[in-house]
Amino acid sequence: MKHSFKFYVTTISLLIIFAQMAADLYLPAMPVMTKVFHTTIDNIQLTMFCYTIGYLLGALYYGPLSDRIGRRKSILISLLICILGSVVCITAHSLIQVFIGRVIQGLGFGGINSMGRTMVKDVSRDLTQMVTAGMYFNMFWALGIALSPCFGSYILQYFGWQAEFITLLGLGIILFV
Repeated sequence: MKHSFKFYVTTISLLIIFAQMAADLYLPAMPVMTKVFHTTIDNIQLTMFCYTIGYLLGALYYGPLSDRIGRRKSILISLLICILGSVVCITAHSLIQVFIGRVIQGLGFGGINSMGRTMVKDVSRDLTQMVTAGMYFNMFWALGIALSPCFGSYILQYFGWQAEFITLLGLGIILFV
């Protein structure tokens, strides 16, 4: 089934917001996580480092993979990896398990972001469409950065720190379907 350019831009924009949310949504929960895992804020902040390492490795891995198996399959694999990472974080009983979950999430989200931007070239007819899509992506990326901690604060206040990762799990499932 052939989709329109607007459909692809909207879908890719949602994927980009999702990837950005994974990085920033749980930031308000860090102080709570220090108490849960009986550690310091410095150790909790290492979860961001773990995510970034996974993200960078994922971005490197998915380019060649998508050339071999296609963009759609690569994004679906990325989403499954994101879902797995979220489950690991939700069920974590130690900080090491959160580290592992964040690396796994990063691996998935690195693929989503790199594939999303690569798909623009595949679906654009000309340079004008590519520039238009790039503007939308940058706008949604910035919105994800700005709004994720705000949403994360509300989620934390009403549902607890694990709900941050449950939210990412739910969004991952919705986007996968």
